[in-house]
Amino acid sequence: MTIKRLIIENFRSYYGRKEFIFGNKLNLILGSNGDGKSTLFEAINWVLTYKATDVDALPNIETLVSAKFFKNLPKNTPEPVRVTLEMNTYTGQPRKLVREFYVVKRDDGTMFTSKHTHRAYQKIGALEKERILTDVLEKEGVFPAKIKKFSILQGEERLNIFEDPTVLAELINMYSSIKDLAPYKDLAEYIMGKAKIAKQNSQDKKATSTQSAKNLLADIERLKDDQKRISNALTEKRETLRETSKKIDDIAGDYETIRIIREKKDEIHRFESMIEGAKAELRIDYTTRLLDELWILQGMAPFVEAFTKKMNMYETEIQEIREAHNRKIAEAYAQKKALMDAKAKLKASIESMPGFMPELESLKRMLQDHRCKYCGTAAPEGSAAYNHLKALFESYQSKLEESLEEIEDEIPTIPPLELGGNVKQLAEESRVLLRSVESTDYSSIIFKAIRKNVDVQEKIKKAHMRIGQLNDEILRELSNSATGKDLMHYVNDWTEITQWHENYGRVEASIANLSAKLTDIRRELREKQDKYDKIGSNDKNKQFLDLYKLARLFENSLDLLEERTYNNFLIEISDRANEYMRKITVDDFRGVIKMEPSDDRKRKGSVDVLLRDNRDTLITHPNKSLLTTKCISVILALAEYNQEKQNGNGYPLILDAPTSSFDSGKEQTFYKSLSKLSSQCIIFTKSFLYKENEEKGDYLVDMKSLDGIDCPVYRIKKNAEGFDQQDLSTIETIIETVKNISV
Repeated sequence: MTIKRLIIENFRSYYGRKEFIFGNKLNLILGSNGDGKSTLFEAINWVLTYKATDVDALPNIETLVSAKFFKNLPKNTPEPVRVTLEMNTYTGQPRKLVREFYVVKRDDGTMFTSKHTHRAYQKIGALEKERILTDVLEKEGVFPAKIKKFSILQGEERLNIFEDPTVLAELINMYSSIKDLAPYKDLAEYIMGKAKIAKQNSQDKKATSTQSAKNLLADIERLKDDQKRISNALTEKRETLRETSKKIDDIAGDYETIRIIREKKDEIHRFESMIEGAKAELRIDYTTRLLDELWILQGMAPFVEAFTKKMNMYETEIQEIREAHNRKIAEAYAQKKALMDAKAKLKASIESMPGFMPELESLKRMLQDHRCKYCGTAAPEGSAAYNHLKALFESYQSKLEESLEEIEDEIPTIPPLELGGNVKQLAEESRVLLRSVESTDYSSIIFKAIRKNVDVQEKIKKAHMRIGQLNDEILRELSNSATGKDLMHYVNDWTEITQWHENYGRVEASIANLSAKLTDIRRELREKQDKYDKIGSNDKNKQFLDLYKLARLFENSLDLLEERTYNNFLIEISDRANEYMRKITVDDFRGVIKMEPSDDRKRKGSVDVLLRDNRDTLITHPNKSLLTTKCISVILALAEYNQEKQNGNGYPLILDAPTSSFDSGKEQTFYKSLSKLSSQCIIFTKSFLYKENEEKGDYLVDMKSLDGIDCPVYRIKKNAEGFDQQDLSTIETIIETVKNISV
């Protein structure tokens, strides 16, 4: 089937009627982001979809209406949103699919949709005859729903079609002769079941009559359980070994490269740590520090010397003042001593006065004794004699105290000296500072400090340069990959990689041990089974046994035939895919695609599409560009295979943005190769568009890059006239024909 024409009316950004004419091979529709590529893709998918479950993935029906169309729609006037697809069947018969609904703008400005129809037509000359939609799509094979799984794909992520295990089953059911074996497999299963029951009943009836048969049956059941248990364990070990082997094989071609990159990464980490340590040594404020601590001190020697001399002079002067002061104190002390001596003499002279002037102590004692010791007269207290003695005592005492006060008043007082308390300390510190300034080579210290800072900065600079060199070397090593894989995944898991070989050896030894046990169990089981079979081997039982063996042989033969047919189908698709791989690859990769039944028991009937390098090493982490090339090669191989099975008329590939990960050079080579293929391809892409100014301006078509690509090329873009980015009702996608080549 080939798509000849697409007419789209008022569908989202496609305001009014827009038309595309397609060639029988490659067709390119170019548009930048937001120009309407995906809308066009979804319009084709919408008209080819008839199952409600498929339609559910589409947005609400009202979101399919062009905002500009609805804005300009007169009220209460039905107008259609319509997608029309004209095509030829694989027999060359013209067919047309039309899916539409009508839109009405109510008086209140709200939207109402009606007359939702999805029809198919057979074109007979100028006439059109309506046909049942599902008959045209499915029975006539115009575009069966199951074909869409590997022919209408949006984005690079959808290209890996075998992520859906039902795809392979449907392909095999459509094209492989495996489906022809189904009746025979059903018959074999029926015969096998009946023969097994008859054989077992016959043996059990005879065998259970003897104790030895019962013992054999018990042994057989035990051995079967052991066989199953060890077989399961062996399967798990082999799966582990296979996975480990795949990992080891996957990096076999790049193991040395990965090791080198890892060493360089480790060296980068060491340099980064060294930089952090050097930054801690680096004195960013060294200029201020040197000015404060070194540059100023270097010129301070004369000032310190003058200051020290001044302080020494002050210290000498203060010492002289202190000595003079001390002399005054000594003179005052001598004067005081002389006066005290005079006081003592005075006191002595008082004591040595004439006898009629009794001494003070005698008068005091006579007052106490109430009697004059000189005349013996009694002097009781209050008497005239007592009062006379008392008056003499007080008069004598008063005169004596007055004389002593006069002497003390004559003693000079020297005030304490409050002068230059810290001068001595300052003088000492200035001398220490002077010695330090005179003995220190500040120029040398300054030079060393600056030199150290410069050395640290140079060390950091060299470390950064080396890190840059190492990163460049890593990029070169990555570009030299023998397999085209993303090696950084393995570099980051280097510790785990080093354990793979150790694990491989342990698992291998465990498998050898389990295999030996399983061999012994199977041998013993055969011996027990043979003994048991002989117990019940009368003529009738032998007939059932022979029938059972024949049925088992028939079933095994069908299984082998099914497996061989299945593998042959995968080999054929792989071979075709590799042909496309060689045609569309543009780099130095020379690997191959291999399709193998999946080992994943949870995905029964699924297939692994593997990529191996030229040394047959499995690539488990191909880069995105290589993965896309692989997937597209498989899809093209299936399209070609399908075309052959349909007598030269297969189904078109409709792809939206399939090469986003390709660079411009690879895209150009890819599309040139694709244009030479026989299958019809309709591809929506932003390839071959560029801006003269990266920041502003419109996208332009790179006509030079389109040279050598012989196919119809359309350019879709927003209509700039009246366009307002904030107003959806101004959006309109217009179509320009870039190349119109009928192929």
